Amino acid sequence: MAPTLLFFLAFFIAFSLLELILIFILNRLAAGHWVFFIDTIIRLELHHRRLLWGFAYLGLTGFAFYLFYSTSLFSVLQAATPELRGLAGGLFGVMVLVYFVMTRRSTSLAIQRRVQLYIYLLVSLFFFTVILLTADQMVGRYRQFVNSQLIDPALRQVQHSVDQQKQEALLTRFRAQVKAGQCAPVDYRAQTGKGVKQFVFVTMDPALASADFKDGTDVSTELKGRACTDGENTFLLKRDGSWYWVIES
Repeated sequence: MAPTLLFFLAFFIAFSLLELILIFILNRLAAGHWVFFIDTIIRLELHHRRLLWGFAYLGLTGFAFYLFYSTSLFSVLQAATPELRGLAGGLFGVMVLVYFVMTRRSTSLAIQRRVQLYIYLLVSLFFFTVILLTADQMVGRYRQFVNSQLIDPALRQVQHSVDQQKQEALLTRFRAQVKAGQCAPVDYRAQTGKGVKQFVFVTMDPALASADFKDGTDVSTELKGRACTDGENTFLLKRDGSWYWVIES
């Protein structure tokens, strides 16, 4: 959960920085570099007010619909996970907060604020779409990377630790069974029709080697010895004192 939140937080921070850079540029322009542009807008507003703002609103609405339906943004938002929806809400909140906090201090004319808002919304909607779609496309790869590099190794380590603890507990129990004479003699090569068995080497216990065993004798191919079981797990103790975990499949 935490790595995923960090992933979305990185995109949130990236969007916030883009918005701050955008509003900084617009504020610099409003400080005196677009006087001619504002004068032109003012003259158009005086003579063609409805046409001007109708065109502006229509252009903004059309651009928003274009982003929603010509890209996969609409479908992504519909099928979004709670984390992605939270990111979308956070991005929208940043858009509103950055504009209202940073703009009112730098613009004095209402017409300037309207023009700045219009440009800000156009570019911000584009940033919003790019950031959200990129996050949606990358989150799957990111989770796979986190799982392969962090989660899976940690789980394997825990599983290995659990297996080691279980193995040691079984060895302690079966050693006591051997000393008490509770492990029955068995020859797995002579058994038929009882499924496939695998023999996994566990450890060596020379002190428990059979009395008839002689050093140098090769028992690697033998599948006989004494079988110790707890009803669920079975260990085979060979003549040389080697333990094997008998796994039936």
